[in-house]
Amino acid sequence: MSAQGEPRSTDAQSVRLRWLGRAAVVAIALWFSADGLRGMWSGAAR
Repeated sequence: MSAQGEPRSTDAQSVRLRWLGRAAVVAIALWFSADGLRGMWSGAAR
C-alpha cells in the first residue's frame, strides 16, 4: 500500500505505461531519422 492507501500495483502500472510511452517516442524518432538518412543517401547515389 502506498502512503495514500492505494495499492502499489497502480504505481507499477503507471511506471510501465510511462516506459512504453517513452519507447514509442524513441521508435518514432528513430523511424524519422532513418527515413531522412535514407532520403539523403538515395539522393547522393544518383
